[in-house]
Amino acid sequence: MPIEKTGQQATIRTADHPPRSQSAQYKKSRQWLMDDAAGGCVLCGGESDLSHPGEPAPQAGLEDHHGGGIYVSDKSSGRPVLVGFTLFPIEWSEGWGADPTVVSDRVKGLGALLGLLDQPAYDQPIKTVSDVMDFTDSVYNANVKLCSPHHVGLEQQDAKDANGHQAVGIHSIPFPIWAYQGYCDWAHWDMWAGTAGTIAVAPRKGGGARLIHMSPLATATRTKNRQENAELKRAWTSGRRNITLPETHNLVQAARLGG
Repeated sequence: MPIEKTGQQATIRTADHPPRSQSAQYKKSRQWLMDDAAGGCVLCGGESDLSHPGEPAPQAGLEDHHGGGIYVSDKSSGRPVLVGFTLFPIEWSEGWGADPTVVSDRVKGLGALLGLLDQPAYDQPIKTVSDVMDFTDSVYNANVKLCSPHHVGLEQQDAKDANGHQAVGIHSIPFPIWAYQGYCDWAHWDMWAGTAGTIAVAPRKGGGARLIHMSPLATATRTKNRQENAELKRAWTSGRRNITLPETHNLVQAARLGG
């Protein structure tokens, strides 16, 4: 069974597939994404929507992600604008283990939505794994712009996004935590609580915070906090998820100081 490397250090086992390569379809999709699609990194590249789509961002530092973006063309400029994501984004290695019948049905559903939005739909039949991979590398799936930190950045890795904020990649953390980076109130709150991305916290109304993510790699940044954070880590790894932190907790203090 093949081993896929994500980010810089992590490895995962995937469905059997040939060595990764760039198909002609993929190259075409990347060129379309970088040359034609409006905006830059979906999290830190500045707001781009149908009210002000803007131009494609400079390509330096941008990468493409098989993320199943949904695009609508701006009526005035004709620029494709990312407006959402499908319910079945297919990562390249996952496509080799996908059920063609299921993918075909979901692509038809996507086509129905795009029809309502007056957008062209994917029109190729999907009956085999090879057909699935053609869709996987198409502009209907390989179509999300990300900067490297928000694409493959690791939790334990110091990496900054275009706005100077600590960033972790979509391949490294749960999607809701990853997405939070795009709308966190960074001026007043550091969602990583002073870490590189191994701990995530959200403020609670009235003070304190809720722990929303804790990596097995999490450690205290200061020696005096090691015992307190180790106890928190044990609680999280035991399966507890409804964990709240008082205003005096070192992670809450770090989150506020970082904002």
